[in-house]
Amino acid sequence: RTLVSYRNVKLADLKETYYVLGQTMRYKERLDRDDFETVAGFWLHDVDKHFEIWRGPNRFVDTWMFLAGAAVFCNAKIADKLKFVYSLFDYDDKGELSQNELTVLILASVRGMARLAGVLSRLDAFLSLPVNSLSKHVFNYLKIDPDEKITFKEFQRWFYREKTVIQFVRYYVDGTDVRFLARKKHQKMKELKELFIKYAKPRKDMGNHLAVKAAKHGTKLVKAIFPEEDEPEGEDAQNLVDLIEHHGAIFFPPYMALTSTVQSFRLVDKQNLGRVEVNEIKALLWVLTEKEPLEKRVQFEQGLLDPDHTGYVTQGKWISNHAIDPSTLDKKQQDYLADLKKNFDVLDMDKDGKLNIRACGEFLYETILRYMGDHHVSSEGKRYLSGVCAWFGQWLFKQYNRAEHLLMDWKEVSEYIPTLEEKGPQFMEEAFKFQTHPMRKLFIY
Repeated sequence: RTLVSYRNVKLADLKETYYVLGQTMRYKERLDRDDFETVAGFWLHDVDKHFEIWRGPNRFVDTWMFLAGAAVFCNAKIADKLKFVYSLFDYDDKGELSQNELTVLILASVRGMARLAGVLSRLDAFLSLPVNSLSKHVFNYLKIDPDEKITFKEFQRWFYREKTVIQFVRYYVDGTDVRFLARKKHQKMKELKELFIKYAKPRKDMGNHLAVKAAKHGTKLVKAIFPEEDEPEGEDAQNLVDLIEHHGAIFFPPYMALTSTVQSFRLVDKQNLGRVEVNEIKALLWVLTEKEPLEKRVQFEQGLLDPDHTGYVTQGKWISNHAIDPSTLDKKQQDYLADLKKNFDVLDMDKDGKLNIRACGEFLYETILRYMGDHHVSSEGKRYLSGVCAWFGQWLFKQYNRAEHLLMDWKEVSEYIPTLEEKGPQFMEEAFKFQTHPMRKLFIY
Protein backbone atom coordinates (compact mmCIF):
# COMPACT_ATOMS: atom_id res chain seq x y z
CA ARG A 1 0.00 0.00 0.00
CA THR A 2 2.81 2.43 -0.88
CA LEU A 3 1.22 5.64 -2.14
CA VAL A 4 3.33 8.13 -4.07
CA SER A 5 2.17 11.51 -2.81
CA TYR A 6 0.63 13.95 -5.32
CA ARG A 7 -0.70 16.26 -2.62
CA ASN A 8 1.73 18.99 -3.64
CA VAL A 9 0.54 18.88 -7.24
CA LYS A 10 -1.92 21.65 -8.11
CA LEU A 11 -4.85 21.22 -10.44
CA ALA A 12 -3.50 24.18 -12.44
CA ASP A 13 -0.41 22.03 -13.24
CA LEU A 14 -2.59 19.28 -14.67
CA LYS A 15 -4.61 21.79 -16.69
CA GLU A 16 -1.36 23.12 -18.11
CA THR A 17 -0.31 19.55 -18.98
CA TYR A 18 -3.62 19.05 -20.78
CA TYR A 19 -3.11 22.32 -22.69
CA VAL A 20 0.45 21.36 -23.75
CA LEU A 21 -0.79 17.92 -24.76
CA GLY A 22 -3.36 19.45 -27.08
CA GLN A 23 -1.08 22.15 -28.53
CA THR A 24 2.02 20.06 -29.20
CA MET A 25 0.82 16.45 -29.51
CA ARG A 26 -2.84 16.69 -30.57
CA TYR A 27 -3.95 14.81 -27.45
CA LYS A 28 -1.66 11.85 -28.02
CA GLU A 29 -3.03 8.82 -26.14
CA ARG A 30 0.28 7.08 -25.38
CA LEU A 31 3.32 8.93 -24.04
CA ASP A 32 6.92 7.74 -24.28
CA ARG A 33 9.64 8.99 -21.92
CA ASP A 34 10.32 12.21 -23.88
CA ASP A 35 6.63 12.97 -24.38
CA PHE A 36 6.02 12.46 -20.65
CA GLU A 37 8.79 14.93 -19.76
CA THR A 38 7.38 17.49 -22.23
CA VAL A 39 3.88 17.49 -20.75
CA ALA A 40 4.70 16.95 -17.04
CA GLY A 41 8.39 17.70 -16.55
CA PHE A 42 7.71 21.28 -15.45
CA TRP A 43 5.94 20.12 -12.24
CA LEU A 44 7.44 16.66 -11.61
CA HIS A 45 10.86 16.69 -9.93
CA ASP A 46 11.88 13.12 -10.78
CA VAL A 47 10.51 12.44 -14.27
CA ASP A 48 12.15 9.01 -14.63
CA LYS A 49 10.70 7.73 -11.35
CA HIS A 50 7.18 8.89 -12.19
CA PHE A 51 7.38 7.61 -15.76
CA GLU A 52 8.24 4.15 -14.40
CA ILE A 53 5.30 4.31 -11.98
CA TRP A 54 2.75 5.34 -14.59
CA ARG A 55 3.87 3.05 -17.40
CA GLY A 56 4.06 -0.06 -15.16
CA PRO A 57 4.92 -3.13 -17.28
CA ASN A 58 4.11 -1.24 -20.52
CA ARG A 59 6.40 0.80 -22.77
CA PHE A 60 4.14 3.86 -22.72
CA VAL A 61 2.05 5.87 -20.27
CA ASP A 62 -1.71 5.90 -20.91
CA THR A 63 -2.43 9.66 -21.15
CA TRP A 64 -5.96 9.60 -19.79
CA MET A 65 -5.17 7.17 -16.97
CA PHE A 66 -2.31 9.46 -15.93
CA LEU A 67 -4.35 12.68 -15.98
CA ALA A 68 -7.44 11.20 -14.30
CA GLY A 69 -5.47 9.33 -11.62
CA ALA A 70 -3.25 12.30 -10.79
CA ALA A 71 -6.32 14.57 -10.61
CA VAL A 72 -7.89 12.38 -7.90
CA PHE A 73 -4.88 12.83 -5.60
CA CYS A 74 -3.86 16.40 -6.44
CA ASN A 75 -4.34 19.34 -4.10
CA ALA A 76 -7.76 20.74 -5.08
CA LYS A 77 -11.40 20.77 -4.06
CA ILE A 78 -13.44 17.71 -5.01
CA ALA A 79 -15.82 19.79 -7.14
CA ASP A 80 -12.89 21.17 -9.18
CA LYS A 81 -11.35 17.70 -9.61
CA LEU A 82 -14.68 16.32 -10.81
CA LYS A 83 -15.08 19.10 -13.37
CA PHE A 84 -11.58 18.60 -14.72
CA VAL A 85 -11.84 14.80 -15.03
CA TYR A 86 -15.28 15.12 -16.63
CA SER A 87 -13.92 17.57 -19.20
CA LEU A 88 -11.13 15.14 -20.19
CA PHE A 89 -13.70 12.70 -21.59
CA ASP A 90 -16.16 15.26 -22.96
CA TYR A 91 -14.58 14.95 -26.40
CA ASP A 92 -17.01 17.22 -28.27
CA ASP A 93 -17.20 19.85 -25.46
CA LYS A 94 -21.00 19.64 -25.31
CA GLY A 95 -21.13 19.06 -21.56
CA GLU A 96 -22.52 15.53 -21.95
CA LEU A 97 -21.12 11.99 -21.72
CA SER A 98 -22.54 8.78 -23.15
CA GLN A 99 -22.65 5.63 -21.02
CA ASN A 100 -19.55 4.30 -22.81
CA GLU A 101 -17.68 7.57 -22.22
CA LEU A 102 -18.63 7.44 -18.55
CA THR A 103 -17.25 3.90 -18.37
CA VAL A 104 -13.95 5.10 -19.86
CA LEU A 105 -13.86 8.00 -17.37
CA ILE A 106 -14.35 5.77 -14.31
CA LEU A 107 -12.03 3.07 -15.62
CA ALA A 108 -9.24 5.58 -16.33
CA SER A 109 -9.66 7.16 -12.87
CA VAL A 110 -9.65 3.86 -10.99
CA ARG A 111 -6.73 2.47 -13.00
CA GLY A 112 -4.82 5.69 -12.41
CA MET A 113 -5.44 5.51 -8.66
CA ALA A 114 -4.46 1.85 -8.60
CA ARG A 115 -1.29 2.56 -10.62
CA LEU A 116 -0.25 5.30 -8.21
CA ALA A 117 -0.90 2.98 -5.26
CA GLY A 118 1.02 0.09 -6.81
CA VAL A 119 -1.94 -2.32 -6.82
CA LEU A 120 -2.85 -2.24 -10.53
CA SER A 121 -1.48 -5.72 -11.26
CA ARG A 122 -4.08 -7.23 -8.90
CA LEU A 123 -6.96 -5.11 -10.16
CA ASP A 124 -6.44 -4.65 -13.89
CA ALA A 125 -7.64 -8.12 -14.87
CA PHE A 126 -11.14 -7.66 -13.52
CA LEU A 127 -11.73 -3.88 -13.44
CA SER A 128 -13.51 -3.48 -16.77
CA LEU A 129 -16.56 -5.60 -15.97
CA PRO A 130 -17.52 -4.01 -12.60
CA VAL A 131 -16.83 -0.51 -13.93
CA ASN A 132 -19.14 -1.12 -16.88
CA SER A 133 -21.80 -2.29 -14.40
CA LEU A 134 -21.16 0.82 -12.33
CA SER A 135 -21.82 3.06 -15.36
CA LYS A 136 -25.13 1.31 -15.92
CA HIS A 137 -25.93 1.76 -12.24
CA VAL A 138 -25.28 5.53 -12.52
CA PHE A 139 -27.68 5.83 -15.46
CA ASN A 140 -30.31 3.72 -13.67
CA TYR A 141 -29.92 5.70 -10.45
CA LEU A 142 -30.42 9.00 -12.28
CA LYS A 143 -33.21 7.49 -14.42
CA ILE A 144 -31.40 8.30 -17.66
CA ASP A 145 -32.11 6.20 -20.74
CA PRO A 146 -28.97 4.23 -21.83
CA ASP A 147 -29.12 5.89 -25.25
CA GLU A 148 -29.15 9.38 -23.74
CA LYS A 149 -26.24 11.27 -22.18
CA ILE A 150 -25.35 12.37 -18.65
CA THR A 151 -24.64 16.05 -17.92
CA PHE A 152 -21.96 17.25 -15.52
CA LYS A 153 -24.54 18.33 -12.93
CA GLU A 154 -26.15 14.87 -13.02
CA PHE A 155 -22.75 13.18 -12.72
CA GLN A 156 -21.86 15.48 -9.82
CA ARG A 157 -25.17 14.72 -8.07
CA TRP A 158 -24.56 10.98 -8.31
CA PHE A 159 -20.97 11.31 -7.09
CA TYR A 160 -21.85 13.31 -3.98
CA ARG A 161 -24.65 10.89 -3.24
CA GLU A 162 -22.71 7.64 -3.74
CA LYS A 163 -19.04 8.58 -3.25
CA THR A 164 -18.14 5.21 -4.76
CA VAL A 165 -14.74 6.32 -6.05
CA ILE A 166 -13.85 8.00 -2.75
CA GLN A 167 -14.70 4.76 -0.91
CA PHE A 168 -12.40 2.90 -3.32
CA VAL A 169 -9.59 5.34 -2.60
CA ARG A 170 -10.12 5.16 1.16
CA TYR A 171 -10.21 1.35 1.33
CA TYR A 172 -7.61 0.32 -1.25
CA VAL A 173 -5.33 3.25 -1.78
CA ASP A 174 -5.19 6.00 0.79
CA GLY A 175 -3.68 3.95 3.61
CA THR A 176 -6.96 3.68 5.51
CA ASP A 177 -7.16 -0.08 5.10
CA VAL A 178 -9.49 -0.96 7.95
CA ARG A 179 -8.03 -4.39 8.54
CA PHE A 180 -4.49 -3.01 8.74
CA LEU A 181 -5.51 -0.18 11.09
CA ALA A 182 -7.56 -2.59 13.21
CA ARG A 183 -4.50 -4.79 13.71
CA LYS A 184 -2.49 -1.79 14.87
CA LYS A 185 -5.31 -0.80 17.22
CA HIS A 186 -5.57 -4.31 18.68
CA GLN A 187 -1.84 -4.46 19.29
CA LYS A 188 -1.89 -1.23 21.29
CA MET A 189 -5.01 -2.26 23.21
CA LYS A 190 -3.39 -5.56 24.19
CA GLU A 191 -0.46 -3.68 25.72
CA LEU A 192 -2.78 -1.34 27.66
CA LYS A 193 -4.93 -4.24 28.86
CA GLU A 194 -1.85 -5.81 30.44
CA LEU A 195 -0.96 -2.46 32.05
CA PHE A 196 -4.48 -2.10 33.49
CA ILE A 197 -4.45 -5.63 34.96
CA LYS A 198 -1.07 -4.89 36.53
CA TYR A 199 -2.62 -2.18 38.74
CA ALA A 200 -6.19 -3.53 39.04
CA LYS A 201 -7.90 -5.18 42.00
CA PRO A 202 -11.48 -6.53 42.38
CA ARG A 203 -13.97 -4.08 43.94
CA LYS A 204 -16.34 -5.94 46.29
CA ASP A 205 -18.75 -3.01 46.48
CA MET A 206 -19.04 -3.02 42.67
CA GLY A 207 -19.73 -6.69 41.97
CA ASN A 208 -16.01 -7.65 42.08
CA HIS A 209 -15.33 -5.76 38.84
CA LEU A 210 -11.63 -5.12 38.26
CA ALA A 211 -10.83 -1.51 39.13
CA VAL A 212 -7.80 0.77 39.46
CA LYS A 213 -7.55 3.60 42.01
CA ALA A 214 -7.94 6.77 39.95
CA ALA A 215 -5.93 9.00 42.32
CA LYS A 216 -2.96 6.63 42.36
CA HIS A 217 -2.71 5.26 38.81
CA GLY A 218 -5.27 7.18 36.74
CA THR A 219 -2.88 9.68 35.15
CA LYS A 220 -0.36 6.95 34.38
CA LEU A 221 -3.00 4.83 32.62
CA VAL A 222 -4.33 7.75 30.58
CA LYS A 223 -0.87 8.88 29.45
CA ALA A 224 -0.03 5.34 28.33
CA ILE A 225 -2.78 5.54 25.69
CA PHE A 226 -0.84 8.25 23.80
CA PRO A 227 2.66 8.23 22.23
CA GLU A 228 5.30 9.65 24.55
CA GLU A 229 5.67 12.88 22.54
CA ASP A 230 1.91 13.54 22.68
CA GLU A 231 1.14 12.57 26.28
CA PRO A 232 -1.49 14.83 27.87
CA GLU A 233 -0.22 16.90 30.78
CA GLY A 234 -1.75 18.52 33.84
CA GLU A 235 -5.38 19.51 33.38
CA ASP A 236 -5.73 17.66 30.05
CA ALA A 237 -4.66 14.38 31.64
CA GLN A 238 -6.96 14.94 34.63
CA ASN A 239 -9.93 15.66 32.35
CA LEU A 240 -9.45 12.27 30.69
CA VAL A 241 -9.22 10.58 34.08
CA ASP A 242 -12.43 12.33 35.15
CA LEU A 243 -14.12 11.12 31.96
CA ILE A 244 -13.71 7.44 32.91
CA GLU A 245 -13.48 7.65 36.72
CA HIS A 246 -16.39 6.44 38.86
CA HIS A 247 -16.44 6.78 42.66
CA GLY A 248 -12.66 7.06 42.78
CA ALA A 249 -12.07 4.02 40.56
CA ILE A 250 -11.40 3.30 36.89
CA PHE A 251 -13.13 0.17 35.61
CA PHE A 252 -11.95 -1.98 32.73
CA PRO A 253 -14.75 -1.34 30.14
CA PRO A 254 -14.55 2.49 30.25
CA TYR A 255 -10.74 2.40 30.12
CA MET A 256 -10.62 0.08 27.10
CA ALA A 257 -13.34 2.10 25.38
CA LEU A 258 -11.28 5.27 25.85
CA THR A 259 -8.24 3.43 24.51
CA SER A 260 -10.11 2.25 21.41
CA THR A 261 -11.60 5.71 20.83
CA VAL A 262 -8.25 7.49 21.04
CA GLN A 263 -6.42 4.90 18.93
CA SER A 264 -9.00 5.00 16.14
CA PHE A 265 -8.75 8.79 15.93
CA ARG A 266 -4.95 8.82 15.90
CA LEU A 267 -4.81 6.17 13.17
CA VAL A 268 -7.11 8.18 10.88
CA ASP A 269 -5.47 11.53 11.79
CA LYS A 270 -2.26 10.62 9.98
CA GLN A 271 -0.86 14.15 9.99
CA ASN A 272 -1.35 14.39 13.76
CA LEU A 273 -3.29 17.65 13.52
CA GLY A 274 -5.69 16.79 16.35
CA ARG A 275 -8.61 17.07 13.95
CA VAL A 276 -10.02 15.31 10.89
CA GLU A 277 -12.37 16.46 8.17
CA VAL A 278 -16.07 15.68 8.49
CA ASN A 279 -15.92 13.45 5.40
CA GLU A 280 -13.54 11.18 7.34
CA ILE A 281 -16.15 10.34 9.98
CA LYS A 282 -17.01 7.17 8.09
CA ALA A 283 -13.37 6.05 8.26
CA LEU A 284 -13.32 6.86 11.99
CA LEU A 285 -16.41 4.78 12.66
CA TRP A 286 -15.15 1.99 10.44
CA VAL A 287 -11.86 1.70 12.34
CA LEU A 288 -13.58 2.14 15.71
CA THR A 289 -16.23 -0.55 15.21
CA GLU A 290 -14.31 -2.63 12.61
CA LYS A 291 -17.32 -2.79 10.31
CA GLU A 292 -18.59 -0.47 7.59
CA PRO A 293 -21.11 1.91 9.20
CA LEU A 294 -24.54 2.48 7.71
CA GLU A 295 -25.07 5.78 5.91
CA LYS A 296 -27.73 6.87 8.44
CA ARG A 297 -25.21 6.27 11.26
CA VAL A 298 -22.62 8.41 9.44
CA GLN A 299 -25.15 11.23 8.93
CA PHE A 300 -26.20 11.05 12.58
CA GLU A 301 -22.55 11.26 13.71
CA GLN A 302 -21.90 14.22 11.39
CA GLY A 303 -24.72 16.16 13.06
CA LEU A 304 -23.52 15.10 16.51
CA LEU A 305 -19.81 15.84 16.01
CA ASP A 306 -20.03 18.93 13.80
CA PRO A 307 -23.29 20.72 14.69
CA ASP A 308 -21.86 24.12 13.63
CA HIS A 309 -20.79 22.83 10.18
CA THR A 310 -17.13 23.80 10.61
CA GLY A 311 -16.04 20.93 8.39
CA TYR A 312 -13.81 19.43 11.09
CA VAL A 313 -14.04 17.05 14.06
CA THR A 314 -11.55 17.55 16.88
CA GLN A 315 -10.02 14.73 18.90
CA GLY A 316 -11.64 16.07 22.08
CA LYS A 317 -15.10 16.09 20.51
CA TRP A 318 -14.62 12.56 19.20
CA ILE A 319 -13.46 11.24 22.60
CA SER A 320 -16.22 12.92 24.61
CA ASN A 321 -18.89 11.42 22.34
CA HIS A 322 -17.51 7.88 22.10
CA ALA A 323 -16.02 7.06 25.48
CA ILE A 324 -18.17 5.05 27.93
CA ASP A 325 -19.75 7.33 30.52
CA PRO A 326 -19.33 5.53 33.89
CA SER A 327 -21.96 7.81 35.44
CA THR A 328 -24.62 5.76 33.64
CA LEU A 329 -24.37 3.51 36.69
CA ASP A 330 -25.88 6.35 38.74
CA LYS A 331 -28.35 7.64 36.16
CA LYS A 332 -31.92 8.22 37.19
CA GLN A 333 -34.79 6.78 35.24
CA GLN A 334 -35.66 10.05 33.51
CA ASP A 335 -32.07 10.27 32.19
CA TYR A 336 -32.33 6.80 30.68
CA LEU A 337 -35.66 7.75 29.11
CA ALA A 338 -34.12 10.86 27.56
CA ASP A 339 -31.33 8.78 25.97
CA LEU A 340 -33.83 6.17 24.75
CA LYS A 341 -36.02 8.91 23.24
CA LYS A 342 -33.04 10.24 21.25
CA ASN A 343 -32.46 6.86 19.59
CA PHE A 344 -36.21 6.38 19.13
CA ASP A 345 -36.26 9.63 17.11
CA VAL A 346 -33.17 8.62 15.09
CA LEU A 347 -34.82 5.36 13.99
CA ASP A 348 -38.09 7.15 13.26
CA MET A 349 -36.96 7.90 9.70
CA ASP A 350 -40.32 9.14 8.40
CA LYS A 351 -40.86 11.28 11.54
CA ASP A 352 -44.39 10.06 12.14
CA GLY A 353 -43.62 9.40 15.83
CA LYS A 354 -44.04 5.62 15.51
CA LEU A 355 -41.85 2.52 15.11
CA ASN A 356 -42.46 -1.04 13.96
CA ILE A 357 -41.65 -4.10 16.08
CA ARG A 358 -38.11 -4.44 14.74
CA ALA A 359 -37.22 -0.79 15.36
CA CYS A 360 -38.65 -1.03 18.92
CA GLY A 361 -35.89 -3.51 19.65
CA GLU A 362 -33.24 -1.60 17.70
CA PHE A 363 -33.56 1.74 19.54
CA LEU A 364 -33.08 -0.08 22.85
CA TYR A 365 -30.12 -1.96 21.36
CA GLU A 366 -28.48 1.27 20.13
CA THR A 367 -28.88 2.92 23.57
CA ILE A 368 -27.49 0.01 25.61
CA LEU A 369 -24.66 -0.50 23.12
CA ARG A 370 -23.71 3.15 23.53
CA TYR A 371 -23.54 2.71 27.32
CA MET A 372 -21.43 -0.42 26.93
CA GLY A 373 -19.21 1.08 24.24
CA ASP A 374 -20.03 -0.06 20.70
CA HIS A 375 -16.35 -0.55 19.86
CA HIS A 376 -15.73 -2.62 23.00
CA VAL A 377 -18.40 -5.27 22.33
CA SER A 378 -17.43 -8.22 20.14
CA SER A 379 -19.60 -9.29 17.21
CA GLU A 380 -20.71 -12.33 19.24
CA GLY A 381 -21.66 -10.10 22.18
CA LYS A 382 -23.62 -7.81 19.86
CA ARG A 383 -25.51 -10.81 18.57
CA TYR A 384 -26.61 -11.72 22.10
CA LEU A 385 -27.55 -8.14 22.93
CA SER A 386 -29.51 -7.90 19.69
CA GLY A 387 -31.40 -11.03 20.75
CA VAL A 388 -32.20 -9.52 24.15
CA CYS A 389 -33.56 -6.32 22.60
CA ALA A 390 -35.50 -8.13 19.87
CA TRP A 391 -37.13 -10.20 22.62
CA PHE A 392 -38.11 -6.94 24.34
CA GLY A 393 -39.73 -5.66 21.11
CA GLN A 394 -41.80 -8.83 20.79
CA TRP A 395 -42.75 -8.73 24.46
CA LEU A 396 -43.77 -5.07 24.17
CA PHE A 397 -46.14 -5.72 21.26
CA LYS A 398 -47.55 -8.70 23.13
CA GLN A 399 -48.40 -6.51 26.15
CA TYR A 400 -50.52 -4.25 23.94
CA ASN A 401 -51.93 -7.22 22.05
CA ARG A 402 -50.64 -5.43 18.93
CA ALA A 403 -50.25 -7.21 15.59
CA GLU A 404 -46.58 -7.32 14.56
CA HIS A 405 -47.16 -5.47 11.27
CA LEU A 406 -48.53 -2.40 13.12
CA LEU A 407 -46.69 0.53 14.75
CA MET A 408 -46.19 1.85 18.28
CA ASP A 409 -45.61 5.44 19.44
CA TRP A 410 -43.17 6.71 22.09
CA LYS A 411 -45.81 7.19 24.77
CA GLU A 412 -46.80 3.54 24.53
CA VAL A 413 -43.18 2.40 24.56
CA SER A 414 -42.19 4.61 27.52
CA GLU A 415 -45.01 3.27 29.69
CA TYR A 416 -43.34 -0.13 29.70
CA ILE A 417 -39.70 1.01 29.94
CA PRO A 418 -39.77 0.96 33.79
CA THR A 419 -40.55 -2.76 33.64
CA LEU A 420 -37.10 -3.30 32.13
CA GLU A 421 -35.65 -3.14 35.63
CA GLU A 422 -37.95 -5.96 36.65
CA LYS A 423 -37.79 -7.87 33.37
CA GLY A 424 -34.08 -7.29 32.74
CA PRO A 425 -32.90 -10.52 34.46
CA GLN A 426 -35.56 -12.48 32.55
CA PHE A 427 -34.37 -11.01 29.24
CA MET A 428 -30.79 -11.88 30.21
CA GLU A 429 -31.74 -15.47 30.96
CA GLU A 430 -33.46 -15.76 27.59
CA ALA A 431 -30.40 -14.44 25.78
CA PHE A 432 -27.90 -16.57 27.70
CA LYS A 433 -30.09 -19.62 28.15
CA PHE A 434 -27.56 -22.02 26.67
CA GLN A 435 -24.45 -19.83 26.88
CA THR A 436 -21.76 -19.00 29.43
CA HIS A 437 -20.45 -16.04 27.48
CA PRO A 438 -17.92 -13.58 29.03
CA MET A 439 -19.98 -10.67 27.68
CA ARG A 440 -22.55 -11.49 30.38
CA LYS A 441 -20.47 -9.58 32.95
CA LEU A 442 -20.31 -6.51 30.71
CA PHE A 443 -24.09 -6.63 30.15
CA ILE A 444 -24.64 -6.67 33.90
CA TYR A 445 -22.21 -3.76 34.33
